[in-house]
Amino acid sequence: MKDENYKKEMQELENKAPTLFGIPKKNNFTAPEGYFDRLPSEISEKISAEPPVGFMEQIKEWLIKPQMALASLALLIGISAILYLNDANKLSQMAAVSDTELEELTLLAEAYSEEDLMIESLLAFNDEEISLGEDIFTDEDIENYLADTEHYLNDYLKEL
Repeated sequence: MKDENYKKEMQELENKAPTLFGIPKKNNFTAPEGYFDRLPSEISEKISAEPPVGFMEQIKEWLIKPQMALASLALLIGISAILYLNDANKLSQMAAVSDTELEELTLLAEAYSEEDLMIESLLAFNDEEISLGEDIFTDEDIENYLADTEHYLNDYLKEL
């Protein structure tokens, strides 16, 4: 079956390009006589003549090259400088912030997070009807919340 298909394809190609098929087919590449007979022994001689290179020798060879050594040193110094300067800059920025500012920021973050939680919980009940007659929060809960957030609101209003 394959031979028939091959023959048909070759016949079609011959009909389309008869000049191409008129070129004699010959092997233009030749190897010297006895080349492949000697090849295995030549390869084994070359392999046995070269001593195996160890890992440490490869590292030493790489480090000896001055361009590689200088590039590695420059890269190491650059990365170290960047890391050191970034850390020093962060520490100086953190030291510049006063304790009162940190406390105020912490309190504001707590207030906003409580408000966000309340808004999210109210939005969760968006589809459900909530009547005012139900006691969701006790009076004590409401008083505690107002007492906790009163100073936040006063501070916020003073800032405005």
